[in-house]
Amino acid sequence: MVIFEQAMPALLAAVAIQEEIEKQRSSGRSRFYCKVGIASGPAWECRMPDGAREYLGAIVEQAARLAEQAHGNAIILDTATHRKLLDSSNRGPQTWLASLSHLFEERPFDACFHRIPPLAFSPYPHPDLFAFLWQTHGAEYLTTLPIAPQTPHFRYPFGNGQTTGHAAGSPLHHPAISPSAHLGADAMPCVPASGVRYFGKVTAFKKERGFGFIQFYTEHEQYAEIYVHMTYVISQLSLKEHDHVQFSVQPGKGGRPQACSVLIMGSRMQGEVESLLPDNSGYVLIRDHDNAPIRLHILPGHFQNLPVIVGNMVEFTISSGSDAEGLTATDLTLPGVQIPDTSLILGEDLVMGETEQAVVTTYFVDKGYGFAKCRRNNIYLHVSELANPDEILHQGDIISFFVSPGRDGTYRAQEICRITRREDSLERSSFGPRKA
Repeated sequence: MVIFEQAMPALLAAVAIQEEIEKQRSSGRSRFYCKVGIASGPAWECRMPDGAREYLGAIVEQAARLAEQAHGNAIILDTATHRKLLDSSNRGPQTWLASLSHLFEERPFDACFHRIPPLAFSPYPHPDLFAFLWQTHGAEYLTTLPIAPQTPHFRYPFGNGQTTGHAAGSPLHHPAISPSAHLGADAMPCVPASGVRYFGKVTAFKKERGFGFIQFYTEHEQYAEIYVHMTYVISQLSLKEHDHVQFSVQPGKGGRPQACSVLIMGSRMQGEVESLLPDNSGYVLIRDHDNAPIRLHILPGHFQNLPVIVGNMVEFTISSGSDAEGLTATDLTLPGVQIPDTSLILGEDLVMGETEQAVVTTYFVDKGYGFAKCRRNNIYLHVSELANPDEILHQGDIISFFVSPGRDGTYRAQEICRITRREDSLERSSFGPRKA
């Protein structure tokens, strides 16, 4: 993410990046999809102990979320002070900012940007933040509403609900990380519902003091940040910045909400096999701090070679599956089995936008999603990303795809093409001559 002080250079950068990516794609030099989120407005800069910087704030999150839905288009979040730059009535010299495609294809100015309704920010009596979607080619502009309108009701977890006087586009430099800075006595945190489990990301964590903060969205799509202490991490695993977690919420000191029963995605845990299903899948059971059950789905094929029955203890890696599945347990082993190289379990990092190959491990035709393995990474597959919509994937198929970010730090496949069918793979791996 790039932080700009003014809207003009942000617009110039977005257009330049998008045009260059389109040029490379059209010439065949790149298949990378460009997703750009630019925000102009107050943001909070937290300086981490290692010198890194983390930018927090509702508009930063909104820019990222809109960019994820843009599918290759630039997203501009802009304040009213710069609105005239994108006003359809403005036919001055700044009109060329729309894009080169707009000029070459003689498309109407209004067709290059899409205004989303104002976002409601509670610290501001008169919200003046708007979002704009820039389309690159006329062929991609299929409707007057490329993405659904975003009308979330965010609340800043900082301050007392009043504006701080910082100009839009100028980040507020937060001097230090402290509980009072995030959820102080005068703060207006968005209180989530208890009993519900949320996904989030650790934005700050002081290891020497054992506390930090998790950034997440509530069930009402409200932005929130919540206090977390190491004693509430299940199995007392080590928590660190940028970890993706799942957690529940309970009142802490003074009635303020805090994260409890925290699960760290990608960590190894032990649990009890609760059920084994006919399709070679099942469920593993663990307990939270209140002894309430947490069930993790075992995908078919992940424990078929283990000599286990219901009630046995197993070790596994916690993963976040699709919205329908919730948590999944992968890479199952018997307790005490030494894993020679942890990196083999977590997998190598994949490069976003690169072409990779993977083997389909699970695919639910009726639900339209599944998973594949690429260098030990779980890759989420969805029917909407199939290059051939009529194609049906099966376990064992070899596919090629473009790497894109999934939820909670995982990977999602784009432009999925089947290279080899499962039957062909079995033929090649068998002894003797191949069948005609």
